[in-house]
Amino acid sequence: MSWTATARYGLEPAPGGLAFVQDLLNTLSAGKPRESDLLQTAEGARAWLDQALKSWSGVSHRPAPGIELTAEDAQGLRDFRRDLGQSLHAQLGDSATEVGPAASLMTLPTA
Repeated sequence: MSWTATARYGLEPAPGGLAFVQDLLNTLSAGKPRESDLLQTAEGARAWLDQALKSWSGVSHRPAPGIELTAEDAQGLRDFRRDLGQSLHAQLGDSATEVGPAASLMTLPTA
């Protein structure tokens, strides 16, 4: 399996399907030298998602769904990544971190 976003930071993938979540979070621009945001453009988001779904398929032994990702969907994916990251970093009782409602219910059309 090739979790491209995780591999570019030299990290070991999380076990099983959690590697997909880890890879999504690792699409963010970070590191030294700074890596690019893999979801910045719709084209980049499509490329990352296609590869991540192939990797997910390999670990889950399920067929990878074909997803038609539009520019609007790419923005939704970036919003979901932000909200997921905020949720994971939030401490109990921390009311400063709010998660956006759109990202929690995001759906993408399958081909």
